[in-house]
This record gives sequence, structure tokens and C-alpha cells, in this order.
Amino acid sequence: MGTTRDHSCIVQTPTVGLYHTSAQTLLSHKWLAKHNIVSIVNAAGHELKKFPREAMQDAGIRLLDVEMDDSELWVRRNDATFHIAGAAKRLQEELRKASDLGAARLARPHDMVEQAATTASSTEKVLPVLLAPSPNASREVVGDAASTGSPVPIPAAAVLVNCAMGRSRSSAVVLWWILAYAKPDWSFLDALSFLRSRRHWAYPRIAFCRLLVGLAAVPGSDRASISCAADMQRLLGSSVSTGTSTVADEKSG
Repeated sequence: MGTTRDHSCIVQTPTVGLYHTSAQTLLSHKWLAKHNIVSIVNAAGHELKKFPREAMQDAGIRLLDVEMDDSELWVRRNDATFHIAGAAKRLQEELRKASDLGAARLARPHDMVEQAATTASSTEKVLPVLLAPSPNASREVVGDAASTGSPVPIPAAAVLVNCAMGRSRSSAVVLWWILAYAKPDWSFLDALSFLRSRRHWAYPRIAFCRLLVGLAAVPGSDRASISCAADMQRLLGSSVSTGTSTVADEKSG
């Protein structure tokens, strides 16, 4: 079926990983177990009727649904910023939990420490490597063995982001996460180039790209505070599209 081939590793450290896939990969329980997936941010929401939800819950995998559509009309009529920013924030929280769990697993490899993912604090700790503030570390923000030539083991705990095809909606979420949390000093093109170097068929729709360009125009220290279109408008004024419009705007346009 090819369910194990359509995945891209965006983050890879011994402690924590981030994978970007289509929904097809989620049908392979063997792949999810092999790569230590502990949570999934599903940018296709309840659109995926055949999602093995109960099986994932039984396996201890947290499934977080994000209701998104990548059509221009949906983006114009909804606060798309709210949905994408919220998904990226949840992704950051899940990566922190996975990092804590991965560290615990590496420290005590023979123990089952599943509770670490839910009991560890996610407010003070930062992900090793992922949130490195140094500009010189920008290409290592989600670094794996690609630049060093050294093998990196499968992360001890990992988070997966998907949409139906793994092209647009999930790419928008990952890009927002990179710009707001992982590398707030990067431009939109920096983030897009990096993502496409890891997943060459990542193609966020133009409506999402406009939002991401707006996010990249915000000073890095303020990016993570954006939770809706109003926040973006407050920080940028009316010069950048924020993904919402009124019916009157549509008729006049």
C-alpha cells in the first residue's frame, strides 16, 4: 500500500522528532510504533472518516484534530489565522511533551514512562536544538544527520503532522510553527526553503502563503503571541491580508 513511504522527517534528534506525512501513513500501525509517535496533529480534522481513532487511543497516541480547509473561499470567510496559529501552538506543546518523554525514555530505557508526557512541565523547558536562538544555528534548528553525515537514531518520542495529502494544510501548520516558535528570526522564504528541502512536495496554497508572509513581517518576539486575525492586524495594520473578509468585502471585490 505504500503507507510507510510518504513521510518526511522535519525534526530529528535522539530525544524528539517531528514527522510530516499524508493521512495514508496513519494507517500503518507498525510505522507509528517503530517511529515512537506519541501524538498526531491532524490538519484534516474530521474530514478523514476512516481514521483509526480508537486504535490510536488504545496505543496511547494523542490525536488532535484541527478543522481547516485550504480553499480561498474558506480562508476569506473564516479566521484562518486563528486555526493555523492554534494548530502551531498545539504542535509546540506536543513537541515539548514529547521532548520530556523522550528524555525520560533515554534516561531509563528499560522503564515504561508514559506518564512523563502528561505530567512534565511545558512552560519552562525548551526543546534542545529546536529553539536555538543563535543565527549560526539556523540550519540546525531541526537538524538531523543530513549536515554532519553521522547517523541519528529514531527519536525516543515523536510528533506527527498530517493533512489528507500532506501538501498544503499540514505544510501551513509546520511553517507557522517554524516561524513563530522554532526560528522566529527566519523569513517566510527561509522557512519554506527549509521545509521543501525536507519534503519537496510541500505546497501550501497561496491563501496560506499570504498569512505566513504576514507572520514573517511581525518581529520575531511577537510572533508566538498571534492567535487570531485581530492580533495580526494590530501588529501590522491593514497592509497585509490576515485571512478574513466580510461579505461586503467579497461583493465589492
